[in-house]
Amino acid sequence: MGSGQSIAEKRRGFRPSLGLEFSAMKLEEIVAEAAKLSEEERASLASQLLHGLETPVYSVPDEEVRRRMREAEADPTVMITFDQLVAGLRQRGS
Repeated sequence: MGSGQSIAEKRRGFRPSLGLEFSAMKLEEIVAEAAKLSEEERASLASQLLHGLETPVYSVPDEEVRRRMREAEADPTVMITFDQLVAGLRQRGS
């Protein structure tokens, strides 16, 4: 690992230089706290989190997006539900 820290120590925020271990909020706690925010605050939080992700290695030109939107407007049967999208991604990943 190079730094001598275990993965668990890194996740918990262990800082050997300080000799202290900082407890981090669990994901469930963060979700519960986020649920208390207004819709506008949750949208802002989501935007900030998304912008913190690595830039995708693909891009879709604006014209392709417009073409697909026109296609969906002309024939709504080409659309899929969110659940269908997730199921397809899971199937593709396995």
